[in-house]
Amino acid sequence: MRPPETYLAPVVLLAFVGAGISGFLLANHYGKVDAGFCSITPGVSCEDVNRSPWAKLAGIPVAAIGLAGFLALAVMVLDIRLRERPLFRAAHAFLLSLGGLGFGVYLTWVEVAVLRTICLLCVVTFALGIAISALAGLAFLAERRGVHAPAALPEE
Repeated sequence: MRPPETYLAPVVLLAFVGAGISGFLLANHYGKVDAGFCSITPGVSCEDVNRSPWAKLAGIPVAAIGLAGFLALAVMVLDIRLRERPLFRAAHAFLLSLGGLGFGVYLTWVEVAVLRTICLLCVVTFALGIAISALAGLAFLAERRGVHAPAALPEE
C-alpha cells in the first residue's frame, strides 16, 4: 500500500474539475449560461434537471451545494498534502467524500425515478464523486495502517 498522500494527489484535480462543472451548472440554474450541448433528448437534458423543482434543497441550488462540497474537499486535501502540521487527516477527506457520494446517489435517484431525465454533467460529477471517494478511502486505509513515504536519502 502506498502513502496516503499518493492517493490524495489526484483528488485535488478531480475536486477542482467537479467544482468547475458545479459552477457551470449553478450559472445555468440562474439562466446565466446555456447548457444546450447537454440537452440532447427529452430524456437527457441538463436544463430540464437543473431548472426543475428538485434542483433546490431547502432553497439552495443543489449545484451550489456541489460547488461548496468540491471546493471544501480540495482545500482539505491541499491542507493535508502541503502543510507540515495539517488541520485535517485522510479520514476527514474520506468522510466528506462519502457525504458527497451519498448526496450524488440521492440526486441520481431523483433524476432517474422522479424526473425521468438525466443530466449528463450531473452524471460526470457523480462519477467524480465515486473516484474521489475511492481514492480518499484508500488514503484513509493507508493512514490507519501507518504507511508513510520512504525517508529521503541523505545528500552527499
